[in-house]
Amino acid sequence: MPDKRADVAPLSEERTRPGDGTHHGSAFLRPTHTDEIERLSGTGSWEWDVANSTITWSRQTRRIFELAEDALLTPAGISHFRDAEGEVAERDAIREALRNGEPWDVEYFGRTATGRKILLRSTGHADRIDGRTTRIFGIIQDITSSRAAEAALKRSEAFASEISDLAHIGGWEFELATSRTTWSAVTRRIYEM
Repeated sequence: MPDKRADVAPLSEERTRPGDGTHHGSAFLRPTHTDEIERLSGTGSWEWDVANSTITWSRQTRRIFELAEDALLTPAGISHFRDAEGEVAERDAIREALRNGEPWDVEYFGRTATGRKILLRSTGHADRIDGRTTRIFGIIQDITSSRAAEAALKRSEAFASEISDLAHIGGWEFELATSRTTWSAVTRRIYEM
């Protein structure tokens, strides 16, 4: 049966070259696909080759941190992109990945190369050979806008609830698909439920 994913090359053909701003020595998609996928999803990827102490950031990761594509990255220089709390969270997560291969998923405040404060989500994993971590890799996502939208929604809901309480106006909704009725707190109080 023919492969329906004809646009996907075998992993060995998808490996990229060092210095091209994308992953190297790893089985990632071709740079054009990786770059487009990361741009669309708003996530960037990165890799730390532990043995060679080299760090590679994808184009999207560099965009998130407002960093030039030709800027050199070192493990020591990465801390510039995290605030104190973020430095501790990421350092502890990476330390556990180095020690025992433990994956992580943390959120912390960081800053871009231009000094702009951003909220980040970092998830990652370690490659281990014979009990030793050889490579750590992960994704990074700027979640500043989504968290701000969530906070704005919560404020709006609290405001609507307060107005409803003051005016003694209740509300309800009925979901046709599930035949489920939901009443607001004020509606329940009006009906003494």
